[in-house]
Amino acid sequence: MPLIPSIIFIMSCGENTNTNTDQPSTTAVSVLLDVTDPRAYWPSLTDIQSLFHCKETPNAECLFRLRIITDKKLAPVIKYRLADAQSLEKDNTEDDPQFRDKSIETFYRMIQKGMKDFYSSNDTTHSAANSECFRVIADELSTLSSIQHGERILVVVSDLLEKSDLADFYGKSSRDLRAIVERLDKTRLLPNDLSNVRIIFLFNPHNRKEDQAFSFSSEVYQQLLQSKHAIVKVQANL
Repeated sequence: MPLIPSIIFIMSCGENTNTNTDQPSTTAVSVLLDVTDPRAYWPSLTDIQSLFHCKETPNAECLFRLRIITDKKLAPVIKYRLADAQSLEKDNTEDDPQFRDKSIETFYRMIQKGMKDFYSSNDTTHSAANSECFRVIADELSTLSSIQHGERILVVVSDLLEKSDLADFYGKSSRDLRAIVERLDKTRLLPNDLSNVRIIFLFNPHNRKEDQAFSFSSEVYQQLLQSKHAIVKVQANL
């Protein structure tokens, strides 16, 4: 099937997505995949589809972003957009009653291909010496918070163990939770208001040691983000 013209594919290094208040409702989903350590779990296309629930909100615009967490501050972003039903209908020159449904299926197939290509082009079997979790998460939340209305969801697949110039979660001095929360908050990288932004942290530990380390790191993020009025969930899988 040829690509529907109103569904677009873009690769970039972290542009913000903006909508104005006259636009239809938007469902925006960003997925961050941490490749600094080997992972036992990655979300599937079915998992991602469940977040968009296009059948329940058939008229909404849908935005999808995919980005990796590495030992670098910058990383490419894959972006896909499914236009809202009214805008998309302008391309329905043959008055196909299934045009919207076909567009949704094409949108999902593009996400599936993008995730597969992203996964195959990044080495997920080795550990990196550093991890830039916080900057990438904060940048993605800034993008989501710029969307004025609709659903905004960030999925982070990571153990959240930072090792950068901002913080080191691996050192013995890093056990002071309050000090780390205050230090990261003082960077001013996070938006001040994350109301109506839902953040899901996903991590499936291999052992008790990893589980305990993630419990600490996820608590740091929960305190930080809930203080900005975000909705935060910590899960093993979607």
